[in-house]
Amino acid sequence: MRLFSSGRAPDEGGVFSSLLRLVDPHRVTAKEMEATIKAVQEKMAKEGKERHAELSGQLERLKAEQSQHASMASKREWDLALAAFALSFIVWWDDTWDRFELVAVARILRHQVSAPKPQVYVSRTREEQRIAPLIGVPSLEYYVVVGPRGCGKSSVVLHAASGRGGVTAFSVASESDNAYVRIAEAFGLNPKHYNLKDHHELVKVLQKASKWHARMEAWGVIRGSAHPGKWVPTIVVEIDQRAGQDTIAAIAKQLKIVASDNEAARVILVLSDANAQFALPRDAARQEIVWIHDLSEAEARLVMDKYNFDATEEEKELILKRVGTRVADLVRLIGDV
Repeated sequence: MRLFSSGRAPDEGGVFSSLLRLVDPHRVTAKEMEATIKAVQEKMAKEGKERHAELSGQLERLKAEQSQHASMASKREWDLALAAFALSFIVWWDDTWDRFELVAVARILRHQVSAPKPQVYVSRTREEQRIAPLIGVPSLEYYVVVGPRGCGKSSVVLHAASGRGGVTAFSVASESDNAYVRIAEAFGLNPKHYNLKDHHELVKVLQKASKWHARMEAWGVIRGSAHPGKWVPTIVVEIDQRAGQDTIAAIAKQLKIVASDNEAARVILVLSDANAQFALPRDAARQEIVWIHDLSEAEARLVMDKYNFDATEEEKELILKRVGTRVADLVRLIGDV
């Protein structure tokens, strides 16, 4: 594998593609990763300061290329950013390769959540506008999204967060779930590389991801955030309806340590229903409640249209009066017809 190009910007056969393969868990095996890391370290030891200057020049050319293509798609933008990040990381911080820290930080920065299927999702503009500004912004508070069961809370949050780097989501149902382990797994990290009995090592890698995001903003290789230099990863946690009060309390406590006590991430906790709110720790100063209501009548009609529900206007009117405008109830009714 050719890791370094000579006297020109990285191309598809050089350091650009090699490093992107390294940070993408779907493109590289553990053996290939180990071999690549060893090859990079040997190359650095051999060429020393001369290679430092050459790689710095390549980094500058990458920055120039990115500035000339400001309208590039989001994925292409992150590819360039991660290439620049990987180059500088190799030159300045090679001793952290032993713990695969490059891989961990890069996976956090690149991770995104999937939006609900557009064929069936009805945009909830008012609710989404409340959630979207929270993504990536540090706060001493963790946000708790509540509302009636089946009103579409999770879909609203995921739609507002989709397309943003550094966001992950998962659900918990059991008291045995460890939030620190689940966060690491959700970002694609290997829990075996960390001591996750407490929060310290997880917080450390989340904070390093924030530092590298700030550096890349300063270099101009990614778009600036709403709060330059203060970006943090975002963690969306959905509490399953099967979770008991002890589970809710334990998970909320762990998430508060990550988000409020250490400001290492933005945490959005999605409760299964409004009653689950009573199981939260009594810590109102660290909690911000966001209510998601049922659909409006116009939004409910859009749901029926998206599902190609064949009914007259009079029948739809009768359905809305008898069933209501809750997403889950409407979808269930359409499926039964």
